[in-house]
Amino acid sequence: MYDEVSAGPPSLALTFAEAFRPSLELATLFAAAPLLWAAPRGDGRKVLVLPGFSLDDTSTYCLRSYLTFLGYHVSGLGMGPNFGDRTLGSDSRRLGAKIDGHRGEGKIILIGHSLGGVVARQYARRHPDQIERVICLGSPFAGDETSMNEGVVWLRRHMTGEDRSIVTDRSPLPVPHTVIYSRSDGVVSPFDCRDSAEDADNIEVPGSHIGLVVNAAAFRIIAERLAQIAA
Repeated sequence: MYDEVSAGPPSLALTFAEAFRPSLELATLFAAAPLLWAAPRGDGRKVLVLPGFSLDDTSTYCLRSYLTFLGYHVSGLGMGPNFGDRTLGSDSRRLGAKIDGHRGEGKIILIGHSLGGVVARQYARRHPDQIERVICLGSPFAGDETSMNEGVVWLRRHMTGEDRSIVTDRSPLPVPHTVIYSRSDGVVSPFDCRDSAEDADNIEVPGSHIGLVVNAAAFRIIAERLAQIAA
C-alpha cells in the first residue's frame, strides 16, 4: 500500500550505496541470462528508450540490446545526455520530431528511466494517438521533488537551468502504462514513483535507482508487458 512507504527522501545510506549497487545488478543480469532468454519474443514493434537525467543512450545499452534480441525494433534517444527541456526542447518538441519519423509504422512504445520516464508520460499525455504504452523505471512523476534527495534536485535545476518541478501535469495517463520502482531506491522516493490510478500497473523490484536499467527483474517484467501488447 502507498502508506507503507515513507514520502520522505531516501536515506543517506541508500544514496551512497548507489555508487556500487548498479555493478552488482549488472553482474546479476548476466547470471539471469537463461531466464531472460526464455522470455516471449517480440513482433518488431517500435520501442524508444529514454535515458535518465544527465545520462545518454550508453546507460540504456543493455536494455536496448535485450529488447532487440527479443525481436523489437528498438532505438535510443540519440540526443546526448538527457537534461529535460534543455535537450528535448520545450514540450519535448525534439522528441516529437523523432517519433514523427516513425509515422506510418504504427504507434510507438516509450520506455523511460527516471527523468526519461517523466518525459515519456508527459509526451504520451499530449499525444496519446502516437503512443501504444509507456513503461517507467524509477520515474518520480507523482511528487513535487520534496521527496527527492536535495542534492539531486539542486543538481538537476543547476544543470538544466529550470527552477520548476520536473512534473507539470499529474492527470491520469490516457494510454496503458507500467510503473517499475524499487523500495530501496537511493535517489528518489518510491512513494513518488507509483501511479495511484485504479488501472495502473505498479510493480516493485529489488534494486537501486541507477541500476534499474540493468536490473534482471525489471528486464523480465518489460519483456512480459511488451508480449502482452503483441498477443
